[in-house]
Amino acid sequence: MFKADSATLLKLNALVRSNRLKFAGVLAADLLGLRYTVVRMDPAVACNLRCAMCYYSDPDWYAGNAGPRFAPDQVERIAAEFFPEALQVFVGCGSEPTMWKGYPDIVRLAKEHGVPFVSLVTNAQLLTRPAVDELLAHGLDEIIVSVHGTEAETYERLMKGARWQRLHDNLAMLAEARRAAGRAGPALRLNYTVNNDNLAQMTALLSVFGVYGPSTIQIRPMADLGRTAYTDKDLRRSLDAYGSAVARLRGECAAAGVRLFANIEDPLYRKRNRRAVVYEHAVLRYIRPQRVWQEGFDPMTGSYADLKRQIGFRRSLARWATLGSQELERASFLTTSDVL
Repeated sequence: MFKADSATLLKLNALVRSNRLKFAGVLAADLLGLRYTVVRMDPAVACNLRCAMCYYSDPDWYAGNAGPRFAPDQVERIAAEFFPEALQVFVGCGSEPTMWKGYPDIVRLAKEHGVPFVSLVTNAQLLTRPAVDELLAHGLDEIIVSVHGTEAETYERLMKGARWQRLHDNLAMLAEARRAAGRAGPALRLNYTVNNDNLAQMTALLSVFGVYGPSTIQIRPMADLGRTAYTDKDLRRSLDAYGSAVARLRGECAAAGVRLFANIEDPLYRKRNRRAVVYEHAVLRYIRPQRVWQEGFDPMTGSYADLKRQIGFRRSLARWATLGSQELERASFLTTSDVL
């Protein structure tokens, strides 16, 4: 089976440089019934934390968006419609998936529909041993854990509501569950969002969390997500220190056999990512209670296949495949950080 982890797909995306060729490839995959999509799913617009850099700490955003959640029958229907086409399913995107009762069932559904790579994105605070055992039994491939500090005070201040000891207890529990199950997976990815206050701690990630066996460390410079609790959003004064820290961490990761994802090309998010246009317009299926990929689509009354016909999805792929390079570059609004 094709290895559909993020590193492989990123390498493939970089290897095929022509976006027109990529759009043509997606069209061919859609015509032939091959897998090509990446599903990012928030089963509930809810979170147990109010992280300072996140829109959940913005009272205006929270009042207007938080609360909706899928019913179990809706999740089953969405899985039946979208998962047979998916190369990857990420459970959790902008919200906390463990706030949805029965979240391991989404992993089960993805694997029952043959999805090659399934990842859970979480702050790990609400993980329990029974749920972790279920995730392992269902075949979860990766768990991505957010850790925005390598010291207790910084971690708990930036991730309001989280507890440093609980994080370590649950990471140790995950490692023990993997040993008890006799398997190496799910792979552990650590997600670290950098700001001016936690930058100096970034290089301690392996010394603090290496005991839990991470396979990947992901470094994201913070983005401005609105009226969040964290207000020191100008990273310009820290760019030299950021570059040096990434270089040091890269060397440590290489020595430890840990993969490093780090945004060094555009840490201030000033540029469009030309390689993201195909992902954004052809591959990504973002699903949340307020919107199942396309505005107004109700999976309980309509089918995904009919929806693609109604919006002229294949015609749009053919049109994208004929656009000039400058038009394609102007069309993308995602950054490197968005596609990892």
